Amino acid sequence: MNQEALTQIRIQMEKKKLNSLIVTNPSNLFYIFEQEVQGIFIISQENLKLITSNFYTYFDFDPKEIYTSKDEAIHLLKNLKLKGKIESDSEINQILKKIFPKVKVTELIENVRTIKTTKELFKIKKACKITEKILEKARNALNDKLTEWELYSLIQMEILKKKCLPSFDPLVQVNSCQPHRLSNSKKITKKDLVILDMGVRYQNYCSDMTRTFCLDPNKKQEKLYNDVLDLNTIATSQVKENASYEKISQNIEKLVKTKGYDLRKNYLHLLGHGVGTEVHEKISQNKKLEKGNVFTIEPGLYVPKIGGVRLEDDLIINKKGRKEVLTNFPKELN
Repeated sequence: MNQEALTQIRIQMEKKKLNSLIVTNPSNLFYIFEQEVQGIFIISQENLKLITSNFYTYFDFDPKEIYTSKDEAIHLLKNLKLKGKIESDSEINQILKKIFPKVKVTELIENVRTIKTTKELFKIKKACKITEKILEKARNALNDKLTEWELYSLIQMEILKKKCLPSFDPLVQVNSCQPHRLSNSKKITKKDLVILDMGVRYQNYCSDMTRTFCLDPNKKQEKLYNDVLDLNTIATSQVKENASYEKISQNIEKLVKTKGYDLRKNYLHLLGHGVGTEVHEKISQNKKLEKGNVFTIEPGLYVPKIGGVRLEDDLIINKKGRKEVLTNFPKELN
C-alpha cells in the first residue's frame, strides 16, 4: 500500500473536516493499493475498510470484507454505520445512494495525485530514461522497408525486453492527420512524416514521449516540423513554478494562429496533460503549477496532404521549484 498517499489523503480529509471518504474509482484504488483491485474502500482517520467481491479473496489486505452477492454487499455497507461528513471520489451507484443519500463527489484524491513524492518522481524519471532508449532503437530501425505495424511490433518488443509494460498502446503514424489513430499496415517511405508516440510503465508509473521523423523531407515538411518545434520550445520556456498552464496553452494557441494555421483544422488536441500512475491525469490541484507536478508539453500540427508533426516531452516542477525536462531525446527531423 502507498502509505505516503494515504497520509496525504487523510491530511486533506482533516482540512475538509471529512469523516469518511468512499473510494470506488479503479485508478484511485490502484494509486492507493499499488495494484489492481475493485470494490469499495472506506477511509477514515481511525480506520480503513475494503469491501470487495470474492474474486479478490486472494487480495492481501486487512481489514477486508468479501461479498458474494449484491444483497450481501448492501448488508456489509449498512453495517459500517458511517456518520458525519462523507464524500466519494466518484459518482456512486443507486445502491450506494440509498445507503449514503447525502454523499458529494470530491476530487480530493485526484488533487493529492498531482503532487508527486520524491519516490514517485524517481519512478517517472526512470520510465522516461527507458522510453528514450526504446525510441533510439526505433529511430535507428526506421527505414523504407517497414510498415507501421512492423515498427510498432519492434517498439512493443523493446518495452518487454526492458521488463516494463507500455503505458499506452504505442503509436506509429505515417502522414497522419488523426492524432490518436492506431498503427496499421501502411508502408513507410523516405518521404513520409512518421510520428512515434510511446511510453512505458515502470513500477506502476508512466512516461509519455513523442518524436516525428522523416528520412528525406521536403521544404513543406521541414517548415511544418520547425513550426511545431517552435511551439514546443516556447511552451517549455514558459513553464515555471506558479505559472498558469492554461495561460501557457492560450499563448501557444495564439502562436499557432500567428503562424497561419487554423486552430480547429490543424491544432487538434490540448497542449498536454498530467502523468502519474495513469498516462493522462490532472496536471495540478489549482490553476498554478507547483512543486511535484508532472505533465507533458506536446504541441502538434496536422495539415492535409503534408501530414502530422507532434513533439512531446515530460516535465516536472521539482522539489526545489525548478523546471526539469525529463525527455531529452534529440528533436531532429532526419
